[in-house]
Amino acid sequence: MFEIDSFYLIILSVAIFILILVLGFMGWMLSHQKDEIIFPQVTISCPDFWTLAEDNVCMQPDAGKFNRGDGSLTKYRAIGSATNVDVPGINKDETGFNSSDAGWGTGKSATCNKRKWANDNGIIWDSVTNVNFC
Repeated sequence: MFEIDSFYLIILSVAIFILILVLGFMGWMLSHQKDEIIFPQVTISCPDFWTLAEDNVCMQPDAGKFNRGDGSLTKYRAIGSATNVDVPGINKDETGFNSSDAGWGTGKSATCNKRKWANDNGIIWDSVTNVNFC
């Protein structure tokens, strides 16, 4: 049918073997990387289209604006809690909140509580509503 010189056959075999090893190693590295890296690595202070005012207060957009939310922004239920509580760091006129208030929790639990609150109220918060560890 068709003959191939033994030199080219050896070169082709070695190249295919090396390709399989490299692809296998890359697949192994990618599968272990997802266990070590938390996504996203940077957390944005306020929900999308909210403004950051003085004293780290995230101000809610005006009525009719995008990403205002669809529920009461004054109450939320923390993960594992059976009752609603005031939103941590909410300002007195209830139009904004402090996203770094200690009431949200610390570390991953703070992000997960913010994620739950944002999802419950129909608020998009890039780097919070799309985390992969809650």
